[in-house]
Amino acid sequence: MKPTKIPPKLNPRYHKYGKKSYVHLMRKYRFNPTKEGPYFIDGKLEQMGRPLQTKPLAVTRTSSRLEMSIGTPAQTVQLGFDTGSADLWSRTFHNLVGSTFKIKYADGLFASGTVGTDNVSIDGLVVMNQAVEIADKMSTQFASGAGDGLLGLAFKKLNTVKPQPVNTPVVNMIEQADISKSSELFTAKLGSWCDADEPDKGASFYTFGFIDQATVQASGEQTYYTPTTFRAGNKAIADTSTTLALVDDIICQAIYYAIPGATYDPQSQEYIYPTNTTVDQLPVVSFAVGGKQFVVQKEDLDFAEAKPGYLYGGIQSRGDMDLDILGDTFLKGIYGCV
Repeated sequence: MKPTKIPPKLNPRYHKYGKKSYVHLMRKYRFNPTKEGPYFIDGKLEQMGRPLQTKPLAVTRTSSRLEMSIGTPAQTVQLGFDTGSADLWSRTFHNLVGSTFKIKYADGLFASGTVGTDNVSIDGLVVMNQAVEIADKMSTQFASGAGDGLLGLAFKKLNTVKPQPVNTPVVNMIEQADISKSSELFTAKLGSWCDADEPDKGASFYTFGFIDQATVQASGEQTYYTPTTFRAGNKAIADTSTTLALVDDIICQAIYYAIPGATYDPQSQEYIYPTNTTVDQLPVVSFAVGGKQFVVQKEDLDFAEAKPGYLYGGIQSRGDMDLDILGDTFLKGIYGCV
């Protein structure tokens, strides 16, 4: 098998905007804030005092996409990479006769249509007879987005095809021996601008069937395998399609109290800190996963510009959720394997 290391393509319509990202996560995870601010969830997202007005969220759902080829002759499509779902669907691939699918995402977006099978190529790795879901109905946000669909890589049990769920591309790679039995995995490296001196020059990539040892060696760390045994304590989700990290209010407050001039702005419902803050003035933040502490890169605490003179913090309140969400702010500092 050819080692497959795929760099995603940047979404030209994606722009970092802290408030919009946070509102998107409120909708996605259905949580209400515990800090003072204008937004809350009550059946639908509301803004106190007046109707909430937002542009379509397709541009903020994902900052990058994977390029793939489907069919013979091949049609090139660009799909968002989603570890939270298990459907491969496209809005541009030709319709085929098959089963039906209907998928609704946690953030309220949806897609539905028919299903067929064809060959799928991911950077030269060909998956034979892969089920491809062809969307003929979808949310306005998907229809107006820059990508062609989504590549879901979660467990097969989450697949929505009826009457029977179908294999995900990774399952088919394993069954067709594209991925060896000893390497039934895929990895994700979300690049950060502060990693420009590493072998990948701070670029993002995904691999199927192997761990990129050059990246592991450059980190200076040993490979750590998270125990699968039950452990009491806080719960968290590592989400590659989430830009921010969301944590308990006590932890959030402790982080920003350690930054000179940082504050919580109730008008915009966000933790912010001064633009002129130096890296040395930022605290060391780490999260325990299993029995190991993983450090957030200080530079990644800066998510986006906020009001004049301030930056929007990459770690925000999880509201009334009982678990943390570890998105890009955290994931840019690790090399993850599933």
